[in-house]
Amino acid sequence: MDILENFFYSVFQTKGYCSSDRGKELFKNSTEDKTMKLVHVCLSGSYYDGWGYQENVLAEYNYKSGIDVYVVASQENYQNIHQQNTERVIRYEYNGVKVFRIPFINFLPEKISSKLKVYKGLLKVLVEIDADIIFFHGTIGMALNCIPKYKKKFPAKKIYIDNHADYYNCCQNVISKYFLYRGLWKYLIRRTLPYVEKYYGTLPIRNIFMQEVFKIPERKTHLLIMGVDETVLPQNSEKVRIKIRDKYQISNDSFVIIAGGKIDVNKNFDKLMDAVNGLKNERIVLFIFGNVVENYRKEFEKHMTENIIFAGWMSPNDINECFVASDLGIFPGLHSVLWENACACQLPCIFHKLEGIDHVNVNGNCLLLEEVTTIGIQNAIKELIKNNGEKYMEMKMNAEIAKEKFLYKNIIKDFLG
Repeated sequence: MDILENFFYSVFQTKGYCSSDRGKELFKNSTEDKTMKLVHVCLSGSYYDGWGYQENVLAEYNYKSGIDVYVVASQENYQNIHQQNTERVIRYEYNGVKVFRIPFINFLPEKISSKLKVYKGLLKVLVEIDADIIFFHGTIGMALNCIPKYKKKFPAKKIYIDNHADYYNCCQNVISKYFLYRGLWKYLIRRTLPYVEKYYGTLPIRNIFMQEVFKIPERKTHLLIMGVDETVLPQNSEKVRIKIRDKYQISNDSFVIIAGGKIDVNKNFDKLMDAVNGLKNERIVLFIFGNVVENYRKEFEKHMTENIIFAGWMSPNDINECFVASDLGIFPGLHSVLWENACACQLPCIFHKLEGIDHVNVNGNCLLLEEVTTIGIQNAIKELIKNNGEKYMEMKMNAEIAKEKFLYKNIIKDFLG
């Protein structure tokens, strides 16, 4: 072990630290139930009831398949403000899923316990639920320290962990890179190695990240991509296309390029806008949705022209409808789940080529752009629409087939397999 690992080992191993360690009385047997039980532990980030994130959709699919499903989540950002930050566990049911919301420990400042994800009562709740399978969402947080103790007491239980961290979205400063990810989080994750069945990366780069940063063996890492619940996708594409184009006064013969998400300097919207403006083609319309970061607003507005529509923030359902009503998606910045979302809507796309994020390329449903410049984007668009759009039509047919990979009804087949 390196110096940091030795430090964390001496501190936490000798003290037997666990965010809810109250002794052997926690390990009382729960009432037996013949129905399979599965608990999603969502403590690495905020959990919102009814949202379309991976943990929500997986829990819903598990419930529909006849499994008794539980979610253990934080009270942080819980919508019921009258029950936030209580000292007790909040219990309720949402669409058939039983939710347990646990508080942060109270002997540390909330800012610290929130950052380190130190919760009160997790171990006790897991023992009470007595699930056959425990799925931890996220590779960060002190909650992971409960895994060895729980598994030793209940060796028949199966435990899985997924990872949403990669080189693009974390390790951006010295504290994050060396103290947290290569220090504390690495120590905690490596302690789980003998007790976890599989570690799932939600992107290929996230498997690489686990192997290189946390030193998890490649044989234990597997891919579980993000996608879309097909039940929320528009059912009548042609009808939706007409509705959206009428709403925004876009003619049916216009070639609509859509882009969106968090609009900041990292997403290269200025280059995309300049590329479309430079084509000087009245039939091409650029449709942008999302929230503009305040310090980027002036730069963004500077590139607006008559053939660019800015729709602002949109709900997930509205985004899906706009994807269906568009002809091409262009995402020239860093990855977001909108990439998989667009693929699930069978939208041909141009993505920024990033190491370890090539899973979106399924039999030619998209182009991966190496040169993210105004000229590079412009040339990619020209390549697709030349010769009466011959290459575009081929990509469109491939996109119709590729969408199946990004639907949760198919993704779920690999889940816990």
